[in-house]
Amino acid sequence: MTVHEILGVDSTFSELDSKAIAAIEADLTEKNDKPYIKCRVRGKNVSAKLEEIVRQLWIYKLEHHCHYPLSRITKYVT
Repeated sequence: MTVHEILGVDSTFSELDSKAIAAIEADLTEKNDKPYIKCRVRGKNVSAKLEEIVRQLWIYKLEHHCHYPLSRITKYVT
C-alpha cells in the first residue's frame, strides 16, 4: 500500500518531497485488508484515511522542514 494509492493520485506532491512520502509509507500497515498508519504524534495506529495521510504528511513537514517540536503539536492532535 502506498500514499499515492490511498490518495488516489499518480502525480508527485509539490509541497512535500519524496523523503516525507517515504517516511509516511514506512508507517503504513494493513489489518483485515484495511490500511493503517502509525501517528507520528500519538504513537498509535489509526485508520489511514485520506485526511489522516495528509495530516501525517504535514506533521512530517513541520517536524523535519520547520524544526517544530512534536511536543508542541501533541496538544492539538487528539
